[in-house]
Amino acid sequence: MHLPRSVFSDRQLDILLWLLRVNGIEDVPSVTAVKQMNKDLQNSSSVRTMDYKGALGNRYSCNLLSDLISQEFSNPRVCPHLRFYAEDNGKSVNQYFKARHWREAAHENDHQQIKLTLMAVICGQHFYLYELCLLQNGGACVPYEWFICKGKLHAMTWPVSIAETATLGRGWIVDEFKQFEISEDDFSVSFTGWRSSAATRGLPSPSKII
Repeated sequence: MHLPRSVFSDRQLDILLWLLRVNGIEDVPSVTAVKQMNKDLQNSSSVRTMDYKGALGNRYSCNLLSDLISQEFSNPRVCPHLRFYAEDNGKSVNQYFKARHWREAAHENDHQQIKLTLMAVICGQHFYLYELCLLQNGGACVPYEWFICKGKLHAMTWPVSIAETATLGRGWIVDEFKQFEISEDDFSVSFTGWRSSAATRGLPSPSKII
């Protein structure tokens, strides 16, 4: 009876529950319990409908997009089939996320970067685009794109180096004229874990870009 716009009256619902009881169904709830459960489900899991007024004064309603997306993410039958990263599959392109322009368009237009997935979870750490992070070899970089290659997550990154000035002290310089590709296996410490990691002792703060 979890229907957002149920046309059943309380009396009709009572008859349906009575049919369940006379057919030997155990633990049949009351009408009040069914209505309360329906209300709780609507509050916790339903898609909200928003009312708007158009430019010409006409009223209309539409479902909230964020609720629709959140339900797809929480659906175990749907979520495994969602793709969050572009894929480098060579010359074989049979799905949209494998198309080369998905990546190249973002490189040509900085405003398109926000359309790419901004974060990757690697070994329980959250690595974000445009945030300094440490690599397994002791170096550091700034990732600016995530993508899948041969079934594994990769990143296009900018190299960084330590520099020191009289006014700003020690910090990092990002070389955006050079790019290199690294695998997820090469990442070590994320921006948020930088301060608590022993591997970063003696290094400038990751937030100090000069």
